[in-house]
Amino acid sequence: MQRLTTMAAGSLAAAFFFSSVAADEVVISGEPFVQDTTLYENNPTTNGGGWQALASGYTLSGSPRRSLIRFDLFQIPFGSTITSARLDLHLEIAASRGVEETTLSLHRVTAPWVEGTGLDGSPPAGGGGMGDVLQGTACWNDAALGTTPWATAGGDFVTTPSASTLVPNFVDIDYTWDGEDVTADVQAMRDGTVPNYGWILVEELDVFGSGRAFLSSEAAAEFGPGPRLTVEFDPPPSSENHWMLN
Repeated sequence: MQRLTTMAAGSLAAAFFFSSVAADEVVISGEPFVQDTTLYENNPTTNGGGWQALASGYTLSGSPRRSLIRFDLFQIPFGSTITSARLDLHLEIAASRGVEETTLSLHRVTAPWVEGTGLDGSPPAGGGGMGDVLQGTACWNDAALGTTPWATAGGDFVTTPSASTLVPNFVDIDYTWDGEDVTADVQAMRDGTVPNYGWILVEELDVFGSGRAFLSSEAAAEFGPGPRLTVEFDPPPSSENHWMLN
């Protein structure tokens, strides 16, 4: 912290205090700081919130999957200026006999949803096309089954993607979504200028066999890391930053 003091004539003293603060970084991952689930178009009332993977893209038969992901941002001090934000997902499965590469886009979600516990404990390789029917949880038709339908089946989200990433069929590595719009999303969600409903991962070109499954926040450590949001930010001014006049 730097301190600068100036003295005025007579009994008037002016003191200025300010801090020189460096950008900070936080990596948000794991339960309970991450909520995530898969939406299944061919099983529109089932929930996959407890599955150890997240699926996006199309099956070989042409049925889409979409992943919902939301991060608790309260580890970032309120009033911070977000300088960068990056989402990393670890690819576990690519559709067998599917396309060699596909583009998956990240969109900011515009409606609240409930993660649920469908397929609780199922390993990444199992249960991806099934899901469990659980009232009050997110599925293809509903943000909360039985009480709150999506305005549009498959999730409500901003049409323009915040980021798009080419995902080939190389597994057991990380893929990243970042850029100015992802950073702006995190800033707005932390400031409260838009609600923090997270993002949805969508394959928008209807490419059969584009299905990809990433490790979820429920994944056992032996499989690899779950979703991570890495945020760099400038903290708000210290409480010591003030101007005194006496």
